[in-house]
Amino acid sequence: RIKNRFLYLGGELVLNADVKEIEAHDGFATEVVLKNGTSYNCDYVISAIDPNYTLKTLLSNRFRVKKIQKRAEDYKKYPTISSVLITYTIEDIGDLSSINAFAIDPIHVGNSDIDFLDIRNYNYDSKTFVRGNKTVCHSQIHQFDEDYLAWEALYQNKELYRKEKNRIASEVVNRIERQYPQYKGKINVLDIFTPVTLKRYTNVNRGAYMSLFTYDRPRLSHNGMIKGLENVFLASQWLLSPGGAPYAVAIGKYAAIRVCKREKIKVNYNFINKTVETY
Repeated sequence: RIKNRFLYLGGELVLNADVKEIEAHDGFATEVVLKNGTSYNCDYVISAIDPNYTLKTLLSNRFRVKKIQKRAEDYKKYPTISSVLITYTIEDIGDLSSINAFAIDPIHVGNSDIDFLDIRNYNYDSKTFVRGNKTVCHSQIHQFDEDYLAWEALYQNKELYRKEKNRIASEVVNRIERQYPQYKGKINVLDIFTPVTLKRYTNVNRGAYMSLFTYDRPRLSHNGMIKGLENVFLASQWLLSPGGAPYAVAIGKYAAIRVCKREKIKVNYNFINKTVETY
């Protein structure tokens, strides 16, 4: 819906276009340069990815946001959470509830022994996740910093990496069939991704899928502004722990409001807080 609203207002989407760098001079970003050589002049840049990648890579480490970066560098105080996720279809799933968790004989994943599994069943969305008598489901296995290091090392040998992914998927199917014998022979694995997959596709620190979290320390909260850069704003879930889609939407709205204030555009807060028409 956000995308459709953006296009309706005259926006343009450029997809499959990796960014190489953000050119900045005298406190202002001037260009966004893609890896294919294309460049775009900019009045403002809102970066909605992991801010550490924005600061270290896209801005060549010329600017620092200590509140964010020190957390990324201290994994003992501020651990990262990632996952291995196995997607599969189940034939004739029946009345299985949408979320199911159960104890299992342990499976070694990354650097950890996992003794429970969950099944997320998406048969409530028949338009997207159900085809004929097959329903898409997934099982998510949480991984942390030591697990990421194990996956990162394994990825150096692509053949062993693929074999390990397939082993884990096979073990997961085996445990599901033990718990639900009626699904034996009816589970078909679609794909499996690891923390390295998340890192490779999205450039997130250590394959994290949620913002950094802590057990006994203050949660991260940052306004998205970079000292020394007037027209670049950080956005996304990474600015507010624990992260997730609701925080990402809110932080994106705040970034847009900051641009409006710089441009002296009056913000209609009542309009923002209402459900708007789908365009």
